[in-house]
Amino acid sequence: MNWTREPVEQPMKTTTASQGEFEPRDGYHVIRDYVESIAIAIMLAFIFRMFLLEAFVIPTGSMAPTLHGRHMDITCIECGYRYQTGASVENADNPNVKEVIATDCPLCRYPLTLDKESKPNERSFNGDRILVSKFSYSISDPKRWQVIVFKFPGNAKQNYIKRLVGLPGERIKITGGDIYAVPPDAVDRKSFQIVRKSPRKLLAMLQLVHDSNYVAETLQRVGWPASWQPWSPDGELPEGTWATVPNQQGYQVQESNDQVSYLRYRHLPPDRSDWSNVRSAAARNDQGMLITDYYGYNRGRIAQKSIDGRWFIEEQAGPATGLNWVGDLAAEFEIEVMSKTGQVLLDLLEGGTHFKCSIDVQTGQATLSRVAPTGNQEVFTDSQGAQVKHPKGATKMIGAGSYKLRFSNVDNELLLWVNNRLVSFQGPTTYQADPVLSPHWRPDDPGDLAPVGIGSRSAALQVKRLRILRDVYYIATDGSDTLDYSNQEYEDPWKILSQPQRWADSSYFQNAKELLIPESGSLGPDDFLPLGDNSPASFDGRMWAADPKLSYQKHTVPRRLLIGQAMFVYWPHSWRWGKVPIVPNFLQMRMIQ
Repeated sequence: MNWTREPVEQPMKTTTASQGEFEPRDGYHVIRDYVESIAIAIMLAFIFRMFLLEAFVIPTGSMAPTLHGRHMDITCIECGYRYQTGASVENADNPNVKEVIATDCPLCRYPLTLDKESKPNERSFNGDRILVSKFSYSISDPKRWQVIVFKFPGNAKQNYIKRLVGLPGERIKITGGDIYAVPPDAVDRKSFQIVRKSPRKLLAMLQLVHDSNYVAETLQRVGWPASWQPWSPDGELPEGTWATVPNQQGYQVQESNDQVSYLRYRHLPPDRSDWSNVRSAAARNDQGMLITDYYGYNRGRIAQKSIDGRWFIEEQAGPATGLNWVGDLAAEFEIEVMSKTGQVLLDLLEGGTHFKCSIDVQTGQATLSRVAPTGNQEVFTDSQGAQVKHPKGATKMIGAGSYKLRFSNVDNELLLWVNNRLVSFQGPTTYQADPVLSPHWRPDDPGDLAPVGIGSRSAALQVKRLRILRDVYYIATDGSDTLDYSNQEYEDPWKILSQPQRWADSSYFQNAKELLIPESGSLGPDDFLPLGDNSPASFDGRMWAADPKLSYQKHTVPRRLLIGQAMFVYWPHSWRWGKVPIVPNFLQMRMIQ
């Protein structure tokens, strides 16, 4: 057989339209192509939704302030702070006609009556739109502190979103606002250990209590006491004490001869009666109160329309918001160091114990200490039993310059950030403490009444943008109330929180509740415990077992009802220009932590 090689290039074959190769397609074929393309797109979207990502809209505020349900964006006309107020009662599926008509600023507590007719942006917006990864839990187990979406065990047609707190095989205890767990492999089912958040989760879950950039002008004008006030350990203010910076929202201290001077924070929120009288009478000048689990998101007044057409005013979570003392705090400062030597001092108090950090400006070395109410130096210890009294760490805070500091005492652990970088310490910065604490106070020392301090030893400083934040506080309740103490004294909790002279003799704080989940035994091998960040207003695993209306008499979500992990807020609500919505609030697009 003879083989011949074909030429590399072949002459191009030409055709004409009459041969049918380039004949235009008729309308039927074009429509069929469109239908096939749309069908394929729908199938791909269905597969994508089924196995990868699905979009949800948050209806309620049980995860506020992490995620918002139907809400209003308000700018306080007194202090200028911008905040959100829940408006879930205005959801379209609500059978009752209700409307949020007033709200309180979470910082200066100014009660604002809304004007929804002339100010469209004071009307409510839909909740956050989020993307949920349905693939995450196909390749790995859910992790504690993740935000999860699941089908409600009491009604699988309802989707819920909460934060994952309890894992399979654990036994959970809620007390003092914190989460404690017995690991699955522990022999002693009563050996609870506090559950800590990672630094990244902690930053995502902290809630703002105070910001010195937002101070109500009216309160300043009538002489309302300043939140930050000079203080010295010996009761006498030394030379070079703290003073306000002219024309700035900050404070400064001059270099002194080895003297210690602090600027301490007092929690002095006015209530509605103070605001109603502030222009006609002298402002109340009291000593302040303890920081509590106050949620400005819940603090609104609602008008409800009755059958006969009349409107009635009621509170949204009302005075039940903020009844519980929160001792887990963080403080943030913007500091200008004007000395080459000296020390910057940070101090957080909880239960009368001082948690201190001193930073040597010359070397940048940070040193932690823990001083009990008796004055004794307490140790830090880790899970392996290692102990140290004064953990030390190297920082970049060396010499004169501008720095951002963040210091936290949360979940029995001290953390320090300098310029948003977490400082590593030699030795543990965790400690053991009684889960039931009482606040401390003495006539010569405000104690927990002034729980945050920034100080100087022989260093000249300027401080601005002073912020106080608190940890999420989980209430140990089955839904019967939002008070975390057995109030055997039958008094107004607000009075006890603001009367430090009575703390030593009162049994109020010693009657802290605890909630065990489950009461005996452990969570099942495929059961997860979810809780909402907005603990006073969240219907979550704490209540399910006690609700007689539910057929599902457990606290947990079985693995088979998990939908996925909440990942991203992809479409925040649009702003309104008159009645016309414009571009969405891109700054609120964010990853969900």
